[in-house]
Amino acid sequence: MGSAATPRRISRGDLDDLADGALERVPAPDPELAELWDDSPSGPQWRASVDALRTALRPASESV
Repeated sequence: MGSAATPRRISRGDLDDLADGALERVPAPDPELAELWDDSPSGPQWRASVDALRTALRPASESV
């Protein structure tokens, strides 16, 4: 039985950058996920939710 690897500590800034990068790719025109949402009646609400998450992750200095 092997030992579990010690998790790497990630700074809040790095975590925010990773999350923002992921959210940037989600609604891109190419992914199938975005196409499926766009074909549904909830598509605009889904895109608004993704935008709200990106706004929440943005540092306060960039939000103004």
